[in-house]
Amino acid sequence: MIDPKPLLTSTDCALLLVDHQAGLAFAVESIDRQTLLNNTIALTRTASVFGIPIIVSTSATGSTVVR
Repeated sequence: MIDPKPLLTSTDCALLLVDHQAGLAFAVESIDRQTLLNNTIALTRTASVFGIPIIVSTSATGSTVVR
């Protein structure tokens, strides 16, 4: 039997976070803000553990990159 190709690998994907800014969290009303923050942190840590590239998009000017 031929080994099946993995469906998804870290070289085939990336995590894209669009406009994850503190000020925009106040506009979210469908989920608790702390839950939103906790979910975002968990998602980025998981991506980091699996070596998935993380791309962060923001409209803020003069912000710094935290690594």
